[in-house]
Amino acid sequence: MTTRDELETDPIGAAIHERTRAVVAPEGLRAAIQDRRRTQSSRAPLRFGVALAVLFVAALVAVFAGSSGPAHAPSLVAAAQHALRASTLPPPASRTDGFLDFGSGRVRFPAYRTAAAWLPAGARDDRIGGRSAVSVQYTRGAVRVGYSIIDGAPLTVPSGARQLVYEGVRVAVVERAGLRIVTWQRDGRTCLLATRGATLARLLQMTSSPS
Repeated sequence: MTTRDELETDPIGAAIHERTRAVVAPEGLRAAIQDRRRTQSSRAPLRFGVALAVLFVAALVAVFAGSSGPAHAPSLVAAAQHALRASTLPPPASRTDGFLDFGSGRVRFPAYRTAAAWLPAGARDDRIGGRSAVSVQYTRGAVRVGYSIIDGAPLTVPSGARQLVYEGVRVAVVERAGLRIVTWQRDGRTCLLATRGATLARLLQMTSSPS
């Protein structure tokens, strides 16, 4: 292989070397080479920006997928059906003030201590539609009533419900396929009584007094 030193010492090689030093690439070729270099250098930040955008979108998808958003309030009928489900907790103990040692916030369940009393047979502590819902099942002979206290905004009362005022308490009465419901508001919570056997008069009595 001929080295640069050999070209410079050889007369013919020296002449070739001298002439090639003066050769200048055409303007068009130099412009094309510069454009290619700029394109290659600009692709790196472009690819980086696209990658960041993809990661951002993926993060948003993960956030929204992991969040249920605002929980939908359960329907009144669904909540009433839940109140009548089998108990998962033992009957709450009675307190000396006529209420049970169970409730939601300041709203407690009645003890119903009269002679022909509704006796607590069991309780539940659940979440319905993202809300806390505590329930007590009362029995009187073969008849059963579910009493639930649900936190959050008032549950929507179905259209056609009967609106009553019983002993100063405004209640709504709903009947659906043999299910009787009485509901009212107390201290920012929805209270409801649900039964398939008790009369409306009995349910109304249960809304007003723990005795």
